[in-house]
Amino acid sequence: MTLHRIVAMSVGQPGVAADAAAVAALAARLRAGLLARGVTGCLSLRGHCIGQVLEGPPRAVRNAFARLKRDWRYRDVVVLEDRAVAAREFSDWGVRPPSP
Repeated sequence: MTLHRIVAMSVGQPGVAADAAAVAALAARLRAGLLARGVTGCLSLRGHCIGQVLEGPPRAVRNAFARLKRDWRYRDVVVLEDRAVAAREFSDWGVRPPSP
């Protein structure tokens, strides 16, 4: 299976990244939809900075990233990596936030 990975950083709108419960709820909702499309990854927060890794089937990853770029909660999205990969780095993560 061909795999693709996009790694991006963005700035969360005020209050979005600061509310750990809201972030956990958002990640849980995203996880279900992404896993159904074969997309896994990682979500990392540091203050207002949000790091996200999406990996899986190329079309599913690109579609998920396109939705992220349109989401009002993210601004100043910068792509750090966008390439085909041989294997997943976060195969068992399912796009979940880090533990507190």
